[in-house]
Amino acid sequence: MKLVHYNILDGCTHAPGRSDAIGAWLQGQQADIVTLNELNGWHLGDSLARFGRRWGWPHSAIGKVEHSAYPVGILSRHPVDGVRIIGRPFHHALLQATIGGLQVWVTHLSPLDARQRVVECRWIAERARAITRPLVIAGDLN
Repeated sequence: MKLVHYNILDGCTHAPGRSDAIGAWLQGQQADIVTLNELNGWHLGDSLARFGRRWGWPHSAIGKVEHSAYPVGILSRHPVDGVRIIGRPFHHALLQATIGGLQVWVTHLSPLDARQRVVECRWIAERARAITRPLVIAGDLN
């Protein structure tokens, strides 16, 4: 299974046509799973799912929390199950999902405070120890 990560950068809000270029590049990677950061203005039932289907990933999940304008997401060629969105202690969010036998966590750690990143990393490390299946942690780890 191939996974690629991409930081969209402000959801392409400053350059709407940029999403087509990103989609073409991602499609060229032939990944089974794509994890994404900075999906500003994207929504699961609308833009993320539509984008994914258009480029060959029929399954998707988005991790949006009220305290952040920077959602994280997953596109997949395989069903995305067990979706869980964690807000605090994360500056943006942590999205957890199961794809096949793989546990996928995608996050965007705090860009503002190294101490906050330590808190976020400790949270991830403590819970990752309990995972018995393969686990991938992806995202903008600042």
